[in-house]
Parts: sequence; structure tokens; C-alpha cells
Amino acid sequence: MMPRLTFIDDMTTYANQQNDQLGKVPRLTEQAALTLDSFNLRALSKRLKLKAAPQLDARLSKARYTELASDLHAKRESAEAQ
Repeated sequence: MMPRLTFIDDMTTYANQQNDQLGKVPRLTEQAALTLDSFNLRALSKRLKLKAAPQLDARLSKARYTELASDLHAKRESAEAQ
């Protein structure tokens, strides 16, 4: 679950830095977690699927997803090489 949450946060943060409309989605993972009364991975996963996924899908085409993911991957590799 944590890699998924980190990935969503990384994608939306990077998109915001690139002035992409995906970056306009306000802290999806934090919002999903705050709506839960107690820590429950199953409930968090369900909340993400019901609320976060549609917001991401509405703003992120397959081509743009591939582009953002490639950029993030390249930046990470560059940072690790230094």
C-alpha cells in the first residue's frame, strides 16, 4: 500500500511542478486517510479506489502518465548516479 500512496503523491507533486492539470488534484492520499475514523488498510484502499482514482483518471491520459512516469524515473536515476 505504501508504494502506491508514495507513487500517487510523487506523480501529483511532479505534475504540479510541471503546471500539469494532474497537479491540481489536492493531496488525494492525505484526503483519503483523513476521512477514515481509524487506521484500516482495506478501508483506505477502498476510499482511494472510490474517490482518488476517478479524479486521477479524469486528469491523466495514458500518454501523459507514461511521460510523467518516465520523467520521474529519469530524475531518480540521475540523482542516484550522483
